[in-house]
Amino acid sequence: KQTEILEVLRPPAGDGPLVASLGRLKVTEWVVGFERKRVHGQETIDRTPLDLPPVEFETVGLWWQAPRHFEETLRRAGEHFLGALHASEHAAISLFPLLALCDRGDIGGISYPFHPQVGCGAVFIYDGHPGGVGITARGHEDLAGLLERVLELVAGCPCETGCPSCIQSPKCGNGNRPLDKPGAMRMLRLLLGREGTAVAAVPPLPAMPMTAVTSMAAQAAQPAVASGDGAAAAAEPPAVPDLPDLAPPPELPDHVPGPELVETGSWSRARLPEPLAPGPGEDAPPTTGSAGSRWLLPEQVRRHRELPRTVLFDVETLRSAADVGGFGNCHRMGVAIAVACFLEEGSFAAYGERQVHELAAALRQATLVVGFNVKRFDFGVLAGYTGEDYCRTLPTLDLLEDIHLRLGFRVGMGRLALDTLGLGKSADGLQSLEWVKQGRLDLVEGYCRRDVEILRDLYLHGRREGCLFYHDQRRDVRLRLAVDW
Repeated sequence: KQTEILEVLRPPAGDGPLVASLGRLKVTEWVVGFERKRVHGQETIDRTPLDLPPVEFETVGLWWQAPRHFEETLRRAGEHFLGALHASEHAAISLFPLLALCDRGDIGGISYPFHPQVGCGAVFIYDGHPGGVGITARGHEDLAGLLERVLELVAGCPCETGCPSCIQSPKCGNGNRPLDKPGAMRMLRLLLGREGTAVAAVPPLPAMPMTAVTSMAAQAAQPAVASGDGAAAAAEPPAVPDLPDLAPPPELPDHVPGPELVETGSWSRARLPEPLAPGPGEDAPPTTGSAGSRWLLPEQVRRHRELPRTVLFDVETLRSAADVGGFGNCHRMGVAIAVACFLEEGSFAAYGERQVHELAAALRQATLVVGFNVKRFDFGVLAGYTGEDYCRTLPTLDLLEDIHLRLGFRVGMGRLALDTLGLGKSADGLQSLEWVKQGRLDLVEGYCRRDVEILRDLYLHGRREGCLFYHDQRRDVRLRLAVDW
């Protein structure tokens, strides 16, 4: 399920910790498969993937923010951030009939540890009828009162970890996982101002712009747009307010890798990964900017925006698949270290668990994200923090997926590196997990960077030579694999 904000109808008011809005939403649901389970013990027998079109409808809903200092407060208390949001969402839906004449089946909800349009964690509750019928609009009018009752319900329930009387839902599409009752109570106290945060407030990350829609009828008359297209359009750097003509713009931020623009009148200044040669008939800029930047004419701006931004990355985790119940739960494995290579800049950056959102912001600015088994693994690990479906929102080349489609079987990156580049990997995932247990994140970072360097060299070899090489063990021969990257 994915929720997209189309228009804000009632922006948040006041300056308290509870920041809530009402707006028009587009809810998209995909059925991607089904599981068969045993009646006793609920053991999974098998999984069957399905390739079905998404189901979309527009409605009206409310959402409240869970900023990053709330997340850090829960983390320091050992509580599960997404489990707390999910539990408070369930309890709020169950009490909604106290505000509006409805059944809990008339409303839906979804929780995000990070929503790209909000810029932080968020809980959405929406009318379950196309167009909306006024249920959540009534809830938005007295949301603080509703959350007061929710806190009273959850805190007053005698169960320890949650039950159908407080935070469990009979219609949860996630099977009531994850839920964190103590975390939900702390989250509600933070929202209502009854408890202080463990860290100072920090601003939300830059939010993705909302879809430009004039009316539901107009949107319904247009062809449906996949969410990935919208995310790709939003990958441009955030708009910057116009400055007086030719006035020196403020210094550009350095924390997000990749080209950035500050526009001012007829000229723009850009921080570029490399100098941009003047085009035919272009005059010299009016003045020189700071180091690593220059002034651009509109035609140069157009060319600058077309510069490729290729990001190659890899993630090493805090926990193994066995620790979390299998690779199907990779969203629970956690980020120990992630390393990204910004190809056109020739630079690398390392990210710890606290910098996951910075990595996500860098990936959203890429024109192409390159990884190895990234769709089945790395994106899933990151989604445990952000809730974003990166397979749909990011333009991605997964080398393992591409090779599997060409050969009909998978070839490991170590094998490809040895046969194509004559290089071997410096370690493996098991060794990385052992280093994590020892607290040697410096060794994990070195190993992760080595893997990203190999990934980069394989990608560039395939792009330059049009092929990779692998070893056929049955015939004991080195074979050529044609690629078109």
